[in-house]
Amino acid sequence: MKVGRLPFLLAAVLSLLAGMAAGLVRLGWPAGSGIASLAPWHGPLMTGAFLGTLIALERAAAAGRRAAFIAPALAALGALALLAGAPVTAGWLLAGGAVALLGIYVTGLA
Repeated sequence: MKVGRLPFLLAAVLSLLAGMAAGLVRLGWPAGSGIASLAPWHGPLMTGAFLGTLIALERAAAAGRRAAFIAPALAALGALALLAGAPVTAGWLLAGGAVALLGIYVTGLA
């Protein structure tokens, strides 16, 4: 059974754009206060949120099992939590996504 991948991709693209904007702010580009508040979260947005969601989605699609989509779901939720201003919750969700991705690799689903 196919799992809809579009929500995961949208969360990944959103975190990519936010991470790029945060990186530009860190480089000194002027930005509004909303984007400027993301500057400290540039690293987590790019690695945990964007790459974590994308890599987990690729591995879950390759595994072909519905349970494997827990990893990209947690990473995508972590990305959205980070963008919503809940960094502690985002940290737990991103860590959960990383552990779930590790589980995909360890169990040989990928």
